Amino acid sequence: MKRRGLTKRKIFIYYPLKRGGFKPKFFGKGVVANEVFNLLQAKSLKVALVSLDAWHNSQDIRFNEINSAQHFYENAFRWEELFNSLIIPLKSQKSIRLEAELIDIKTDNFYSYIYDFQNIDIIIIEGIFLFKEPFIKEYDFKLWLNCSFETTLKRALSRRQEGLTKEQTIYDYQTTYFPAQTIHFKQDNPQKVASLVIDNDLPTKNYDIPLGVHTL
Repeated sequence: MKRRGLTKRKIFIYYPLKRGGFKPKFFGKGVVANEVFNLLQAKSLKVALVSLDAWHNSQDIRFNEINSAQHFYENAFRWEELFNSLIIPLKSQKSIRLEAELIDIKTDNFYSYIYDFQNIDIIIIEGIFLFKEPFIKEYDFKLWLNCSFETTLKRALSRRQEGLTKEQTIYDYQTTYFPAQTIHFKQDNPQKVASLVIDNDLPTKNYDIPLGVHTL
């Protein structure tokens, strides 16, 4: 294999298990994605950063008390809409202007948002379950942030992203989110297919995020 520099239409993927990258202290996938975004922009590259959170389904679709973990794993996000309307066209054309209906997961309200990306070199997507089929074939580089459930829950309680009480947050993570992640581990084996794994429970370790891709 030979190494070459960054080329057009490369997707960098950031897996969600809470914290990592560079010399981490206590931050998660969003911070890592933004750090890499800034680093690539400093290299005079045009970067599109897309967060999966805004592409959740509404609560009445993504949650179900019956078999809650499997249901959440299968229904949390609008995968086909995201990839077919935004990611795949942007990857092939390098530019897009798209008015999309996104969701505020705290209020469960949808709102209109315009994505306006022009002459993009790199696409960064950050979110959970991104290593699922069939869309994993679209990624050129996959980064997995590995973290214990204990650390993940501590971060969730400190953020209260969905505006829930402490008790409700713990209940949701223990009954839905962690079991759904376990399904993801067993079914998609993200650590095995990742291009690079960052251990989120080793805060003193430095990581080099490769800025190029390997090709035959």
